[in-house]
Amino acid sequence: MKLANGGRDAATEAQRMVSEKIEASLELQAKALSGGLGTTALGAAAKTLGYYRKKVRANQTRLTKGTARRPYRPKRRWLTGW
Repeated sequence: MKLANGGRDAATEAQRMVSEKIEASLELQAKALSGGLGTTALGAAAKTLGYYRKKVRANQTRLTKGTARRPYRPKRRWLTGW
């Protein structure tokens, strides 16, 4: 992985990750203020987590190119009531 190897590529990737996190939080804030995340707390939480899962999956795919890693798939217990 780029971060584990260090060097210029790792610094570039770390900077990219931070800027992507800031961008994602600003997008979600705008969606929350405009009502784009739903009207209930559970609906907003589900849409927020779905948004972050999509971003994490895209980052993991990009960072593990060329390696045989399994994609991140979180358990969804909170939606099923445990």
